[in-house]
Amino acid sequence: QSIAQPAVEVLTRDPLVIQATIYMPPIVEPGNYKEIKQASEKIEVKQEDIDKVLENLRHRQAVWEPVERPVKFGDLVVVDGEGKQGEKVIWNRKADNFEVLEKGFYPIPGFTEELVGMEKGQDKSFIVKPPAGEQSDKEEQPVSFTVKLHEIKEEKLAELNDDFAKALGENLNSLAELTEKIKEELRKKLEEEDREKQEDLILERIVSESRIEYPSIMLDREIANLRAMEESRFKSGKSGVEEYLKLIKKTEEQHKEELHALAGKRLQRGLVLDKVREAEKIEITDAEVEEEVEKRLKISTKVDEMKKFYIRPEVKESLKRELIVRKTIDRLIAMATQDHDVSKEKVEEPVTESQQSQGGGEK
Repeated sequence: QSIAQPAVEVLTRDPLVIQATIYMPPIVEPGNYKEIKQASEKIEVKQEDIDKVLENLRHRQAVWEPVERPVKFGDLVVVDGEGKQGEKVIWNRKADNFEVLEKGFYPIPGFTEELVGMEKGQDKSFIVKPPAGEQSDKEEQPVSFTVKLHEIKEEKLAELNDDFAKALGENLNSLAELTEKIKEELRKKLEEEDREKQEDLILERIVSESRIEYPSIMLDREIANLRAMEESRFKSGKSGVEEYLKLIKKTEEQHKEELHALAGKRLQRGLVLDKVREAEKIEITDAEVEEEVEKRLKISTKVDEMKKFYIRPEVKESLKRELIVRKTIDRLIAMATQDHDVSKEKVEEPVTESQQSQGGGEK
């Protein structure tokens, strides 16, 4: 049975000769996935990573206090300024606040270095030539700046103590509680990264050991889905994607090749996962779908709007498919990373010849 409307083409009219292309269902023969073994990495949160988070929190909670000394890197300054390329003004600010970063890019590279050593109330004129290749040819011309420095502020970091933890407003009563919370959040992140790594390695191996044939129309549909998802991320749709490609200096042809490769990978994995689901008799009940909806509503900031969204039958069906895929992958990861006696299980004979085709299945 064709999985899509047959493509009909009239070859000749006298005599009438018609060619019909019928898209046959895909052929999928998974490799022996039950014998795949994959070591799971030991999750360990390093103290240095906890310290980095604490330091970032200190910077977020810092206050800026005026100081009477010359400018140093890391200071916050208030300036009036103007920058010209020839007679054209390319930068003009009044009471502009910005941080004096080493190798900063605002307003152009090389500007912040000229501010170091300036004192409150001082005027300064200087010329900056942007580094070659950083800007367009026109913008690489020297820029003449005149700057008046009004104020210099220094960052004052809060002390790491119980009061600091309480001030974050997250129902924390001590620095120890804050540290433990950071540790658990980092652990959760590492576990998610490890799961993604395990998933990718296991699925890649299963696909490589499987026989997969499918009609080209399935790949075309997957590419179309990826394009639609991509365009939905931009308000201007297709033109937004085109502008983004120009920004990252990527041609449409390069982008097409990337989409083709990604679509093929997604399609192959999806087909293999569906066969594994059938073999393992994995199902999702309506109760499990409702439980997932409740979880998502609890963390949503628009509960009423989301309730209306999840009550739609097509949305629930899409969520059900998502949960089935997740449950199937969980089963594969469990079998690959946990000790169990596969000799007691009924397993299929491994496929001796792997075949992956992106154009088969059409007759």
